[in-house]
Amino acid sequence: MGKLADLIQRATRPAIAPLGFGTARSKPSPTMIIVGVIDAKWKDVVRDATSSGAAAVLLTGGPNENEMKAAAEAAGDSACGVVANGTTGLEEAGVDFVVLGSDAPASALQDEDMTFLLQVDEELSDIQLRTIEPLPVEALYLDGPGAALTIGRQMELQRITGLARTPMLTAPVSNVSRDDLLSLRDSGVLLLAVDMSASDATKTLAHLQELVGGLPPRRTRRRGEKAEVALPTPSRGHEEHDEEDDE
Repeated sequence: MGKLADLIQRATRPAIAPLGFGTARSKPSPTMIIVGVIDAKWKDVVRDATSSGAAAVLLTGGPNENEMKAAAEAAGDSACGVVANGTTGLEEAGVDFVVLGSDAPASALQDEDMTFLLQVDEELSDIQLRTIEPLPVEALYLDGPGAALTIGRQMELQRITGLARTPMLTAPVSNVSRDDLLSLRDSGVLLLAVDMSASDATKTLAHLQELVGGLPPRRTRRRGEKAEVALPTPSRGHEEHDEEDDE
């Protein structure tokens, strides 16, 4: 499992209270992931981003293989990804995840060693969004500056993530509050993009890190939702065995 995929898995896992008296409580994983988006001077800015609280970095602007390799090394244990049109040379450069557009070759998704994000826009229809779920995509990337989080905006974000059944990476507003983050999290936004070219980027990262660290655990279900029981699906081998028994 890639670094970003592991972060996503831990961030979406509901908190479980430890059993037994005197059981030490381990520090819970953050329920949102901060991503520094870098469009130039990748190696140097990656260091600034990770030291200021970014758990992952996303390289844009078309870095070459050597620049990607240097940036990935500077990222250390943090996940390093790139916006690209395929996966050629990415693993060799140490890149952990890639953001693909819908015009990228479909064959790129056959790379089982890479974590994928899909770049989307708000113009996608409900039918198009529903077709995303079967794809091997860990998250959606909605590019652009953060917009004011109105109820209408939250409904639109929920439409995208709910129909695609996939979490989202997008930018929050610059003066985001704790309640804003809770609303974004309820809307399916899991990853928070920070534009590292902004003059106050490191300050924004530190602010977000503090807010994310103070968020309550994820709720197992929302108010008014019915509890659902997931039944195990028989494996193919079991199905064939049952058919033989019936004969």
